[in-house]
Amino acid sequence: MQPGTWMNRRLAAYRNLTIQEKRAIRDFALLWSFFEEMWLGNRGDVPRIRLEVEARLAPDASMAAFEGALTYFSNRYVHAGNPSPAFAHLRVSANDRQYVLDVLSGQNNEPRRVLAALLIIAYRLRNNFFHGEKAAYGYQGQLENFRHANAVLMQTMDL
Repeated sequence: MQPGTWMNRRLAAYRNLTIQEKRAIRDFALLWSFFEEMWLGNRGDVPRIRLEVEARLAPDASMAAFEGALTYFSNRYVHAGNPSPAFAHLRVSANDRQYVLDVLSGQNNEPRRVLAALLIIAYRLRNNFFHGEKAAYGYQGQLENFRHANAVLMQTMDL
């Protein structure tokens, strides 16, 4: 039996997803794996993300390729300058919370900081995904999160 068939039969959280949602989630798992190997030396964590961004990205690098994701995540996670309820579900650590919020609220647009914040969001989606947090409340409504995280990962690996 194929995994997709098995999951459709046994897991409502999977069965109720659209084809686009299933693809975006599958692609995210693969892209994260490639990104973690290529950029993080198979040691994916926030300190390593920040270290690698600092080492690999020029301070004046263009962020044009990341504008769509930045706009999307800013609109999703910050409302009227404050974290939205969805931001709490990311479970960004207390140490990284303000770092990410400063970027999403437009208070800091330094290229290295922007890329690191977007990768921290992808990392949190990854942790929530691989550790079951997303499955606990379902993957529905997550399509754009995964699409934008996928774009960030691909664009980062293209740098």
